[in-house]
Amino acid sequence: MREFDLIEWIARHNLEKPQGLLTGIGDDCAVFDPAFARRLAVTTDSLVEDVHFRRRWTSPELLGRKALAVNLSDLNAVGARPHAALLSLCLPGETSDEWIHRLLKGFLGASRMWRCPLIGGNLAGASQVQITVTAWGWLPRGEAVLRSGGREGDLLAVAGTLGLARRGLSLLREEDPDLSTVADEEELLQGRGNTLRGRCWTAYSRPEPPLQAGPWLQNGGLARCMIDLSDGLCADLGHLLSSSGLSAVLEERAL
Repeated sequence: MREFDLIEWIARHNLEKPQGLLTGIGDDCAVFDPAFARRLAVTTDSLVEDVHFRRRWTSPELLGRKALAVNLSDLNAVGARPHAALLSLCLPGETSDEWIHRLLKGFLGASRMWRCPLIGGNLAGASQVQITVTAWGWLPRGEAVLRSGGREGDLLAVAGTLGLARRGLSLLREEDPDLSTVADEEELLQGRGNTLRGRCWTAYSRPEPPLQAGPWLQNGGLARCMIDLSDGLCADLGHLLSSSGLSAVLEERAL
Protein backbone atom coordinates (compact mmCIF):
# COMPACT_ATOMS: atom_id res chain seq x y z
CA MET A 1 0.00 0.00 0.00
CA ARG A 2 1.32 3.44 -0.91
CA GLU A 3 1.73 5.98 1.88
CA PHE A 4 -0.94 8.39 0.60
CA ASP A 5 -3.43 5.56 0.13
CA LEU A 6 -2.95 4.57 3.76
CA ILE A 7 -3.35 8.16 4.98
CA GLU A 8 -6.60 8.41 2.98
CA TRP A 9 -7.80 5.11 4.50
CA ILE A 10 -7.09 6.40 8.01
CA ALA A 11 -8.92 9.68 7.31
CA ARG A 12 -12.03 7.80 6.08
CA HIS A 13 -12.13 5.57 9.16
CA ASN A 14 -11.23 8.24 11.72
CA LEU A 15 -14.39 10.30 12.12
CA GLU A 16 -14.04 11.71 15.63
CA LYS A 17 -12.53 15.15 16.15
CA PRO A 18 -11.35 16.55 19.48
CA GLN A 19 -12.58 19.81 20.90
CA GLY A 20 -10.66 22.81 19.58
CA LEU A 21 -9.25 21.05 16.48
CA LEU A 22 -8.75 23.47 13.59
CA THR A 23 -6.76 21.30 11.14
CA GLY A 24 -6.26 17.54 11.39
CA ILE A 25 -5.13 14.69 9.13
CA GLY A 26 -4.18 15.83 5.65
CA ASP A 27 -1.98 18.84 6.41
CA ASP A 28 1.61 19.31 7.54
CA CYS A 29 0.56 19.86 11.14
CA ALA A 30 -2.49 19.34 13.29
CA VAL A 31 -3.60 22.70 14.65
CA PHE A 32 -5.95 23.16 17.57
CA ASP A 33 -6.90 25.86 20.04
CA PRO A 34 -6.25 24.69 23.62
CA ALA A 35 -8.22 27.55 25.20
CA PHE A 36 -10.86 25.10 26.50
CA ALA A 37 -8.44 23.61 29.07
CA ARG A 38 -6.60 25.12 32.02
CA ARG A 39 -3.68 22.72 31.73
CA LEU A 40 -2.45 20.37 28.99
CA ALA A 41 -0.38 17.24 29.59
CA VAL A 42 1.66 15.58 26.82
CA THR A 43 3.33 12.15 26.72
CA THR A 44 4.93 9.85 24.16
CA ASP A 45 5.84 6.16 24.12
CA SER A 46 7.00 3.56 21.60
CA LEU A 47 6.46 -0.14 20.99
CA VAL A 48 9.31 -1.73 19.02
CA GLU A 49 9.08 -5.19 17.46
CA ASP A 50 11.20 -7.85 19.22
CA VAL A 51 11.83 -5.41 22.06
CA HIS A 52 8.35 -4.66 23.41
CA PHE A 53 6.32 -7.22 21.45
CA ARG A 54 6.48 -10.13 19.04
CA ARG A 55 3.96 -10.42 16.24
CA ARG A 56 3.52 -14.12 17.02
CA TRP A 57 2.37 -13.32 20.55
CA THR A 58 -0.26 -10.68 19.77
CA SER A 59 -2.81 -9.86 17.13
CA PRO A 60 -2.40 -6.52 15.32
CA GLU A 61 -5.76 -5.36 16.73
CA LEU A 62 -4.56 -5.83 20.32
CA LEU A 63 -1.19 -4.30 19.47
CA GLY A 64 -2.85 -1.15 18.10
CA ARG A 65 -5.03 -0.92 21.19
CA LYS A 66 -2.05 -1.40 23.51
CA ALA A 67 -0.04 1.32 21.75
CA LEU A 68 -2.67 3.87 22.75
CA ALA A 69 -3.32 2.35 26.18
CA VAL A 70 0.26 2.71 27.43
CA ASN A 71 0.23 6.42 26.56
CA LEU A 72 -3.15 7.12 28.11
CA SER A 73 -1.95 5.39 31.26
CA ASP A 74 0.77 8.05 31.54
CA LEU A 75 -1.81 10.83 31.17
CA ASN A 76 -3.94 9.13 33.80
CA ALA A 77 -0.97 9.14 36.20
CA VAL A 78 -0.99 12.95 36.36
CA GLY A 79 -4.79 13.16 36.50
CA ALA A 80 -5.35 14.24 32.89
CA ARG A 81 -8.27 13.23 30.69
CA PRO A 82 -7.40 12.02 27.14
CA HIS A 83 -7.90 14.59 24.38
CA ALA A 84 -6.04 13.67 21.14
CA ALA A 85 -3.17 11.57 19.79
CA LEU A 86 -0.58 11.39 17.02
CA LEU A 87 0.48 8.03 15.57
CA SER A 88 3.85 7.34 13.93
CA LEU A 89 4.23 3.99 12.14
CA CYS A 90 7.51 2.55 10.86
CA LEU A 91 6.77 -0.58 8.80
CA PRO A 92 8.85 -3.11 6.87
CA GLY A 93 8.10 -3.16 3.13
CA GLU A 94 6.70 -6.69 3.24
CA THR A 95 4.03 -5.82 5.83
CA SER A 96 0.64 -6.82 4.38
CA ASP A 97 -2.26 -4.41 3.91
CA GLU A 98 -4.42 -6.72 6.02
CA TRP A 99 -2.03 -6.57 8.99
CA ILE A 100 -1.85 -2.76 8.79
CA HIS A 101 -5.64 -2.42 8.57
CA ARG A 102 -6.10 -4.69 11.57
CA LEU A 103 -3.54 -2.68 13.58
CA LEU A 104 -5.33 0.56 12.74
CA LYS A 105 -8.70 -1.01 13.49
CA GLY A 106 -7.49 -1.78 17.01
CA PHE A 107 -6.00 1.69 17.46
CA LEU A 108 -9.01 3.60 16.13
CA GLY A 109 -11.42 1.42 18.09
CA ALA A 110 -9.53 2.23 21.28
CA SER A 111 -9.39 5.93 20.40
CA ARG A 112 -13.18 6.00 20.06
CA MET A 113 -13.73 4.04 23.27
CA TRP A 114 -11.38 6.24 25.30
CA ARG A 115 -12.41 9.43 23.46
CA CYS A 116 -8.91 10.26 22.27
CA PRO A 117 -9.18 10.95 18.51
CA LEU A 118 -6.26 10.53 16.13
CA ILE A 119 -5.34 13.92 14.65
CA GLY A 120 -2.18 13.14 12.64
CA GLY A 121 1.12 11.30 12.55
CA ASN A 122 3.80 9.90 10.27
CA LEU A 123 4.49 6.85 8.09
CA ALA A 124 7.95 5.52 7.24
CA GLY A 125 9.74 2.36 6.19
CA ALA A 126 11.87 0.36 8.64
CA SER A 127 13.44 -3.04 9.16
CA GLN A 128 10.93 -3.84 11.93
CA VAL A 129 7.61 -2.52 13.17
CA GLN A 130 7.87 0.56 15.38
CA ILE A 131 4.76 2.25 16.78
CA THR A 132 5.13 5.63 18.46
CA VAL A 133 2.19 7.53 19.95
CA THR A 134 2.12 11.06 21.29
CA ALA A 135 -0.97 11.81 23.36
CA TRP A 136 -2.43 15.00 24.85
CA GLY A 137 -4.63 15.21 27.89
CA TRP A 138 -6.29 18.04 29.76
CA LEU A 139 -6.98 19.00 33.34
CA PRO A 140 -10.30 20.82 33.79
CA ARG A 141 -9.07 22.53 36.95
CA GLY A 142 -6.30 22.36 39.51
CA GLU A 143 -2.75 21.16 38.99
CA ALA A 144 -1.30 17.94 37.61
CA VAL A 145 -0.53 15.27 40.20
CA LEU A 146 3.24 14.78 39.98
CA ARG A 147 5.64 12.21 41.41
CA SER A 148 7.18 14.85 43.66
CA GLY A 149 4.12 15.67 45.75
CA GLY A 150 4.36 12.89 48.36
CA ARG A 151 4.46 13.78 52.05
CA GLU A 152 5.42 11.85 55.18
CA GLY A 153 2.50 9.83 56.48
CA ASP A 154 0.75 9.42 53.11
CA LEU A 155 -1.05 6.16 52.36
CA LEU A 156 0.38 4.18 49.42
CA ALA A 157 -2.25 2.53 47.23
CA VAL A 158 -2.36 0.65 43.91
CA ALA A 159 -5.15 0.53 41.32
CA GLY A 160 -5.40 -2.89 39.67
CA THR A 161 -3.86 -6.31 40.26
CA LEU A 162 -0.10 -6.64 40.52
CA GLY A 163 1.95 -9.29 38.73
CA LEU A 164 -0.46 -10.60 36.08
CA ALA A 165 1.16 -8.86 33.10
CA ARG A 166 4.65 -9.91 34.22
CA ARG A 167 3.49 -13.51 34.53
CA GLY A 168 1.81 -13.22 31.13
CA LEU A 169 5.14 -12.27 29.55
CA SER A 170 6.85 -15.19 31.31
CA LEU A 171 4.24 -17.61 29.98
CA LEU A 172 4.66 -16.29 26.45
CA ARG A 173 8.41 -16.80 26.67
CA GLU A 174 8.03 -20.29 28.14
CA GLU A 175 5.30 -21.58 25.81
CA ASP A 176 5.79 -19.44 22.65
CA PRO A 177 2.11 -19.70 21.56
CA ASP A 178 0.86 -18.31 18.26
CA LEU A 179 -1.72 -15.70 19.30
CA SER A 180 -1.45 -13.58 16.16
CA THR A 181 -5.04 -14.28 15.14
CA VAL A 182 -6.63 -13.86 18.60
CA ALA A 183 -8.25 -10.42 18.46
CA ASP A 184 -11.18 -11.18 20.78
CA GLU A 185 -10.79 -10.62 24.53
CA GLU A 186 -13.00 -13.56 25.45
CA GLU A 187 -10.90 -15.97 23.38
CA LEU A 188 -7.73 -14.59 24.96
CA LEU A 189 -9.21 -14.92 28.46
CA GLN A 190 -9.96 -18.60 27.87
CA GLY A 191 -6.21 -19.19 27.82
CA ARG A 192 -6.67 -22.40 25.84
CA GLY A 193 -8.39 -24.07 28.74
CA ASN A 194 -6.55 -22.35 31.59
CA THR A 195 -8.32 -19.31 33.03
CA LEU A 196 -5.32 -18.07 35.03
CA ARG A 197 -3.13 -18.28 31.93
CA GLY A 198 -5.79 -16.34 30.01
CA ARG A 199 -5.93 -13.61 32.66
CA CYS A 200 -2.14 -13.24 32.51
CA TRP A 201 -2.07 -13.17 28.70
CA THR A 202 -4.84 -10.57 28.71
CA ALA A 203 -3.13 -8.36 31.28
CA TYR A 204 -0.01 -8.30 29.13
CA SER A 205 -1.53 -8.05 25.64
CA ARG A 206 -4.69 -6.07 26.43
CA PRO A 207 -3.89 -3.75 29.35
CA GLU A 208 -6.82 -1.88 30.84
CA PRO A 209 -5.52 1.35 32.42
CA PRO A 210 -7.88 2.70 35.13
CA LEU A 211 -8.56 5.89 33.18
CA GLN A 212 -11.35 7.06 35.48
CA ALA A 213 -9.17 6.86 38.58
CA GLY A 214 -6.54 9.47 37.74
CA PRO A 215 -8.87 12.39 36.91
CA TRP A 216 -11.14 11.48 39.83
CA LEU A 217 -8.24 11.53 42.28
CA GLN A 218 -6.88 14.76 40.77
CA ASN A 219 -10.21 16.54 40.65
CA GLY A 220 -11.05 15.63 44.23
CA GLY A 221 -7.62 16.48 45.58
CA LEU A 222 -7.38 12.94 46.95
CA ALA A 223 -3.84 12.15 45.76
CA ARG A 224 -0.69 14.19 46.32
CA CYS A 225 1.52 12.13 43.99
CA MET A 226 0.97 9.36 41.42
CA ILE A 227 2.91 7.26 38.92
CA ASP A 228 2.13 4.94 36.01
CA LEU A 229 2.96 1.48 37.33
CA SER A 230 4.28 -0.33 34.27
CA ASP A 231 7.79 -1.46 35.25
CA GLY A 232 6.87 -3.28 38.45
CA LEU A 233 6.00 -2.19 41.97
CA CYS A 234 9.54 -1.83 43.32
CA ALA A 235 10.97 -0.08 40.25
CA ASP A 236 8.17 2.47 39.91
CA LEU A 237 7.83 2.99 43.65
CA GLY A 238 11.53 3.83 43.65
CA HIS A 239 10.90 6.64 41.14
CA LEU A 240 8.03 7.96 43.25
CA LEU A 241 10.06 7.94 46.45
CA SER A 242 13.12 9.48 44.83
CA SER A 243 11.07 12.37 43.44
CA SER A 244 9.30 12.96 46.75
CA GLY A 245 12.39 12.43 48.94
CA LEU A 246 10.72 9.69 50.97
CA SER A 247 10.97 6.04 51.94
CA ALA A 248 8.02 3.64 52.19
CA VAL A 249 6.79 0.70 54.20
CA LEU A 250 4.94 -1.98 52.23
CA GLU A 251 2.41 -4.24 53.96
CA GLU A 252 2.91 -7.67 52.44
CA ARG A 253 -0.56 -8.87 53.44
CA ALA A 254 -2.10 -5.95 51.56
CA LEU A 255 -0.55 -7.22 48.31
